[in-house]
Amino acid sequence: MPNYKKVKLIAIHMYISELYEKELQYTCQRFRNNSQPEFTDAELMTAYLFIIVKVASENDLTAFKELFVDQIYNRLIFCDQIFSDKPYFDLKADMQNIEMLTPVKLPKGEADCIRQREKAFRDLFGTAVSTVRQPVESFFNWVNEKTKIQEAQKVRSTNGLAVHVFGKMAAAFIYLIGNF
Repeated sequence: MPNYKKVKLIAIHMYISELYEKELQYTCQRFRNNSQPEFTDAELMTAYLFIIVKVASENDLTAFKELFVDQIYNRLIFCDQIFSDKPYFDLKADMQNIEMLTPVKLPKGEADCIRQREKAFRDLFGTAVSTVRQPVESFFNWVNEKTKIQEAQKVRSTNGLAVHVFGKMAAAFIYLIGNF
């Protein structure tokens, strides 16, 4: 972890610890049977906030690389253009047998004659990738529209998140069945 992130983590921990001692300890409660936890409540809140801030403050590609790529093997993945990083995914293709297909990003400084010559291929390839991604995006857009699945501000645990997601998905399917 780079030093600036370590400093940020320490600052968050100091702030949370101070806030916890002053007022949070009277309103926070762990929901588990453990009289000797490995982490203090302040440390747990610090880790949670650090992860949320880290993921929200970085672009999707950076977060995807750090959190998920090393866990994916033997897959063909269709993604948005933001995930376009050919040298990185060429390396992962050799190591993990994954292939990342994204619409083609136009190279900076490319000559107009080359750009025009490659335009048809790039357009067709982008259309092919989008054709695979579009039904999935449409489905999740429909689920979010009907259930507001992305609104999970009050979820506080992994189990709570699972209940939220599966409950919203069940509601979406009930809605779907009711309309047929």
